[in-house]
Amino acid sequence: FSMSKKIMGIDWASETHMCYDLENKNTFKISDEFESFKKLSNKYPDYVFVIEEANNNIGEYLTSVGKEVYVLPPYRSKKAREYHDGSGGKNDKLDAKVIALTFKEHPEYCIKAVYDEFVVKLRRFISSYDSISKTHQQLSNKLYAMLKKYSPEYLRAVKDYKTQASLFVLKEYTTPERLRTVSNRDIREKGKLRGLRIIKTTFDFFNKLRETNYEFMDKVSEKTISLYAGMLLELGKEKKHLTKQIDEFIKNSKYSFITSMPGIGSANAAYLLKIFISHVFSNYRQFQAFCGTAPIIIQSGKKSRTAMRHRCNHKVRDLLYHAASNAIKENKCDWARKFYDRKIKEGKSSGLALRALANTMLKIVFSMLKNLKAYDELLFLSRRGKNPSYENYTPESYQFQSSDYSQYPQNISSVVIEFGGLT
Repeated sequence: FSMSKKIMGIDWASETHMCYDLENKNTFKISDEFESFKKLSNKYPDYVFVIEEANNNIGEYLTSVGKEVYVLPPYRSKKAREYHDGSGGKNDKLDAKVIALTFKEHPEYCIKAVYDEFVVKLRRFISSYDSISKTHQQLSNKLYAMLKKYSPEYLRAVKDYKTQASLFVLKEYTTPERLRTVSNRDIREKGKLRGLRIIKTTFDFFNKLRETNYEFMDKVSEKTISLYAGMLLELGKEKKHLTKQIDEFIKNSKYSFITSMPGIGSANAAYLLKIFISHVFSNYRQFQAFCGTAPIIIQSGKKSRTAMRHRCNHKVRDLLYHAASNAIKENKCDWARKFYDRKIKEGKSSGLALRALANTMLKIVFSMLKNLKAYDELLFLSRRGKNPSYENYTPESYQFQSSDYSQYPQNISSVVIEFGGLT
């Protein structure tokens, strides 16, 4: 980055973007349209553009036309707001200014954004996956609330009401009365036509349901439950189909090796690839912090405590949590299982142990992507053997020496130190 260049801070949103021209101290708004992006690019040819997150339309356009674009991570921008505005409150005009000022004073706090056509296509898949997943979760919660109120017997009888087989039966035969009109054989045959396999234990639950009565179920509630179940069935099919498309897209790329890492499936791989390829990370710790697996240590005097990182990419952090959980299931990865068990013996909660494991997994993924090499467990274990301290994964902490606002706001007593690992 050349300090002679002028800086434009951008606080982006879904429909409009607030821009702050640091050189002329001017704030203005543009719409989320390519014509507006083009005008911005042409009017400010020698500017560096700084955005809180670059995986959006404006960031994608600016990088695609060769503009120099940097990303200010969310955990930095919040501290910057606290420094410039004591309350730390969010304000579009202030945010755009803060983003520009932070880059001017601390460019090392920002991550350079990179344009890549593979990521552009991948982002389309991820956007659809996010939309389907969010709607699926919302409907699942609504269905659960309805079942808890009108059909608690169903929740007690069926272990998981969200499986495709359970949703199918719930849609077609919502009440015991309707279940009693068909045999298990009829249900199995009808399920086969939809590509569903219903196992014997599931039929045992249905037999129990046939013997019960729903006292509070009315016709409207019955239709609502049936409707929710049917919608979830269709969303589940779409999600499965989309996951297959993402898997094929990654397999046909040079990054197909990423799923060789235990616990990393198509969805996890898509998000990690999008983040890694579209940003220039100086080291794996920066990658961990951006993804949210690296914890923070909050210190005040002689006291300190470990806390989960909240200002990060929450979606990726949650996906990596589930990836770590998958890695220890059914002995898929022996060292991961031992790592998790050791953390539990140390008194850590299950959630904390899984995040610690995800943090270690992310370090390996960073190395894989950087070197374009598949996961090599023998190599990982041999290197761990050469460095005994790696056994507990407690790398030396590091902190930024500057006491300026972007890392340590002057109006708080606690100090936040970035950690690459979790003890």
